[in-house]
Order: sequence, then C-alpha cells, then structure tokens
Amino acid sequence: MKDFCLILDLCTEADDLLNEFQNITGERVAGYYNLNDKTLTIIKDGDTFEAQDWLTYAHEYTHALQDDRFDLSSMESEEDNFDASKALTAFIEGDAQLVEYLFYETLPTQQQTDLSIIRDEIFEEFSESALMADAPRILSETFGWEYANGLGFIFRMYLEGGFDAVNTAYENPPLSTEQILHFDKYLSGDAPHAVSLPDLGAALGDTWQESDTGVMGELLTGIYLGTFTSEDTAELASEGWGGDRYIVLKDDQDRRLATMLYSWDSEQDAAEFFQAYLEFVEVKSEGLWNVITFDFNERMWQGQDIGVYLRATGSETLVIVGPDEETVRAVASEFPLLDTEPSR
Repeated sequence: MKDFCLILDLCTEADDLLNEFQNITGERVAGYYNLNDKTLTIIKDGDTFEAQDWLTYAHEYTHALQDDRFDLSSMESEEDNFDASKALTAFIEGDAQLVEYLFYETLPTQQQTDLSIIRDEIFEEFSESALMADAPRILSETFGWEYANGLGFIFRMYLEGGFDAVNTAYENPPLSTEQILHFDKYLSGDAPHAVSLPDLGAALGDTWQESDTGVMGELLTGIYLGTFTSEDTAELASEGWGGDRYIVLKDDQDRRLATMLYSWDSEQDAAEFFQAYLEFVEVKSEGLWNVITFDFNERMWQGQDIGVYLRATGSETLVIVGPDEETVRAVASEFPLLDTEPSR
C-alpha cells in the first residue's frame, strides 16, 4: 500500500508500513485464531490463566466456532478489496466481541470490577503508546477499527433478533464499511455500486505501470479527506458513498498518479464531496497552487511536482492526483462520461 499511501498523504517516505504494522500488532494483540491450521493462541506472560485471558479465550474460541459453522476462509472475496475485507472482518470480530461481552456478564461482580480496571489501564496505555502516536494515519486510523464498529453493528442486529439474526447474517454479510457504519444501509440492502476504470496505463504509455487498485469505501474516503479538513467535514463528505474504484500508477522515474472515481447515492452527496475537496486542496496547497481550470463543477490545480483534477458530474465525482498538469490531463481525457451502474 506504500505508493497508495504516499500519493494520498496517508504516510511518508520514511514509513516502513509492514514493520510498523507488526510492531503495533505485537503490542496490541492478546490472542488469535489461525484459519489455516485451526489453532488458537493466547499471548501472555506466565502459565496461569487470569480472568483477562479467559475473556480473550472466549473471543478467539468464538472464531473457532464461526469457522466450524460457516467456513470463514470461504467468505473472503477473491478480489483485492480493502473496504469489503474491512467490513467482513468487522462483522466477524463484532460477533466475537459480543460473545466476549456476554461471557464477561456471567462473571462474579468482583471479577467484573477487576477486569474493568485492567481493561481501562490497557486502553489508556495503548492510547498513549508512542507506536500509535508516530504511526502513519493509514495504520493509526484503521488498526482496531473493526472491533469497535463491528461490535456496534452486531449489537444492533442482536437486539433486533438475537443470535438467530446474527447466524442468518453469515449468509448475507455486510459488503462495505458504509454498511458497518450505517446499520440501516445494511438492512435496506444498499449494496456498493460497481465502478470501473478505463485502461489508464495504455493512455499514459509503457513507462507507467499499475501499482495498486481497489476500493476506497466510506472509511478510507473519510480518513483521506480528514488529512486536510475537519473531522466533521470529512465525515459529512464521505457519507452518501455509493461505490468507487481507485488505481495508482507509477512510472520508471518513480512518479505516482492516483485516480479515484466515485459513484454517490445522490447529486447532493457528490456536491458535498466536491465542496469538501475544494477545502482539502486549499489547506493542502496553502493557497499556493495555480488554478488552471475553474468551472462550477470542475477544477484543476498545478503546484510544484503535482497536478490535481476534480470534477463532479451528476452523482459521480472524479479525482486525479499526478506529478504534473500534462499527465493529469492525459488521464482526465479518458473520462468524457462517467459511467457506473449499481451491482446487487
């Protein structure tokens, strides 16, 4: 994800994403269930199981039961889709979180009190961790997201229909972080729109090769916009997400270009993203980039070693970030009409 993160300001050249992810995982993870060899591991000091360890065990044992009942490995899409994978993980982890919580409720009152104190200490220690403070935003704002948000999603489902509803949902799991963040979107069957991109590598020539492609989703869109806008602005602009597709290309000079094509639920949602992105560019550029194209639904900026294009057409938006005006224009010319269709 390094090229993707660099061009979207979600990490720096100095960041070693894999090493930082492993360090955070080593500090944070208390146990895990391995889908491949069906083993359950609890990470702890010493041989005695304390109450906290039994909570972790209850959580991980739930994953073993999920796997036995629903074959978790078969639920992952073959497509490399970060957003869909994050949503599925949130669903699975939310289920295990709920079981862990219900198990906690069965413990004696004194044990519950002791565990609450321990968990508060662990949470505070992790929140103040230097690893998290120094981590790039692609890690600090996504690591652990599925636990808190997945629990909220599953708890709503559990309240409405108990574990029968949760078990039934394994036949129709959430498809996007939007559905996790907005339970009503899941209930209404608001599935992501299928969005496709033209062959941009061919448009730019043989010196450019695909580095990464996938789906931003509501989660990453909000994190991206939040780099240079307020949290409220980023949240409002990313809501109403309908679908998207991004691609990152890299040339033989290590220059990068990212293209993001969005399909929104309405023209109003597209307009909100458009306005938020204007603010995003103003803050990022510190007002120093030249405005080359200015229209009510179209902008293009040129700065030092960067060109940015933004367009809104109906309920769709297009963002292109590249090394210069010429390269960005070449890509923009491949989008005379924005064409997406819903996929159910």
